[in-house]
Order: sequence, then C-alpha cells, then structure tokens
Amino acid sequence: MREYRVTIGEKSRTVLLLEKSADTISFEIAGEKFSVKIAPGENYQSASLSVARPAPSSVSPSSSLTSKVFDGTVRAPMPGFIAAVKVSDGDQVSVGSPLLTIEAMKMENSITAPRGGKIKKVHVRPGDEVLSDASLITIE
Repeated sequence: MREYRVTIGEKSRTVLLLEKSADTISFEIAGEKFSVKIAPGENYQSASLSVARPAPSSVSPSSSLTSKVFDGTVRAPMPGFIAAVKVSDGDQVSVGSPLLTIEAMKMENSITAPRGGKIKKVHVRPGDEVLSDASLITIE
C-alpha cells in the first residue's frame, strides 16, 4: 500500500492506494474505501474521479449514522473536516440547536444537539480533520 497526498477541491488529503489493476483502482480517503473502474485507453495519471452522494440536510447524534446511546459526548457521524463551530464552552443549548458543521466529500452536514444542557468542552476547531466517531463536543 502506498500513500499519496492529493488535492480534492481546495483541501489536501492523504489517499491510501489499496490496489490497482489494468481496469480498477481501489483506495481509501479518511477511512472510507472507494473502487473506481478505469475506461479502456485511460491512464491513471489522467483519470478523474467524481463521487456524488445525496447531502443530508441535518445529521444529529440520534440519527442512524451514530451510536444509539448518548453518553454526553457528541461524536462525528462520518470522517471529514470541521467547517464551522457554532458553540463555545459554557454555552447553553437545547435539543436540535446547531453545534457545528462537518464537510465530507464536498457536502456540509449540520450536527445538532441531541439534548439540552451546558457545553462542557468543544474538542475541535474549524479546519480540523476528524475520523468517524471522534469526540466533537461534550454536553453536561
């Protein structure tokens, strides 16, 4: 396996090459695996990739993307980059209050409070790269 540093959009990311053959490239970006078929006559240096997914309008820790039990820590439902943090330590939030925004595959996903309470600790800053299940914010 080889690692490459590539630019996706305007962000630099590490890509782990898992496998390559005459017609397929398999790789991993931020823990997510992809397999791409290469059209006959294309070479790897000039092949382009476009991955499109529907953007969820809002992702909350109570959604199917996260664990079912809330222990006070809001966790990342997917790998990505922190685009914005909308709360600070000590802030009061209610159920559904916007906490932060994660950018994943050029889509922004709003993370909302699963319950009301006081923000004990914000663990991330805008621009941070996070993996799935990383601690984002602790609510007491």
